[in-house]
Amino acid sequence: NAGVAHSACAAGVPVVPIALSVTKDLWLGKTFSLRVGAPIPVKGRTVEEVRKDGERAVAELLPIYQEPAGRKPLRVWLTGLF
Repeated sequence: NAGVAHSACAAGVPVVPIALSVTKDLWLGKTFSLRVGAPIPVKGRTVEEVRKDGERAVAELLPIYQEPAGRKPLRVWLTGLF
């Protein structure tokens, strides 16, 4: 996100990439995975460099989505809320 990269560069603080996986659809009992990557330094780098590194880091943290088997209670309703 360019806004995050811009804010981090302006403040001189590293960007910590975070990926929340398995959010394509929601249903009762579904589990999620939150993955946190290594901080991305901003010192001496452009906003565009930080943005690209952030996108790459988040993409590396996300697993390939696979549709789980089994019942998915309230799937349509819960997914529609978000």
